[in-house]
Amino acid sequence: FFFSSRRRHTRYGTVTGVQTCALPILLLLFSAGGPLYAMESKDVVEVIPRVSLRPAVNLPGYVSGLFNYRGVVVPVIDLCLLIQNRPSGQNLSSRIIMVTSPHSSDRERYIGLLSEGVTDTISRPLNAFHDTGLNSGSKPYLGGMTLDERGMVQILHLNILLEQINPIHDLISLEQ
Repeated sequence: FFFSSRRRHTRYGTVTGVQTCALPILLLLFSAGGPLYAMESKDVVEVIPRVSLRPAVNLPGYVSGLFNYRGVVVPVIDLCLLIQNRPSGQNLSSRIIMVTSPHSSDRERYIGLLSEGVTDTISRPLNAFHDTGLNSGSKPYLGGMTLDERGMVQILHLNILLEQINPIHDLISLEQ
């Protein structure tokens, strides 16, 4: 998979800090311990195979490790561990979703998101994801749900997730 991070779509509004769109957009599907999730493909730089990671010392437990991505040390966040409290399996469909941190000032800062079942995309308008009425509490990056032929799909708001985990870049800089 390769997704251009330059793709933009017309936006029509904002709901709780997340932009909504009436036009269908491409979403990357992944699973985290069974349930299906989706993120906007415009946020994805590249999807790569699972690679060997250097163990992360003194970093939060959801950081699986570090690896060299095109000459840059990149942390890898285990989405299964973050969302479902269990590590990602060693499946053939487990991949690292490469994204950039929106808060990088001097240069692009990459973050790898390790997840299972990263093999498909869907096209849906963002307003097709409906609020379930349940409070996600400590996981505000999990948004509404939509139905698909595979079942329920929940949207993951990458910008909110990255705001929560952004301090790990400072810790990685101290470790190097």
